[in-house]
Amino acid sequence: MHKNDQLCEKCGYLVNPSQGTLVNRPIQMGININTEKGKVTEVVLLCEKCIEKESLIKD
Repeated sequence: MHKNDQLCEKCGYLVNPSQGTLVNRPIQMGININTEKGKVTEVVLLCEKCIEKESLIKD
């Protein structure tokens, strides 16, 4: 593992920003979490695969 490696917060997939490919580059993405007071946005690190899944779920 390189010191820059990080794990996807959803699936634990190794994300290596130094590789520079779209699939492996970490992406900061806001995810809406429903609460009683409305929506709160949490920023998490996701790999490309999880981002695709999230975009399918989002309304």
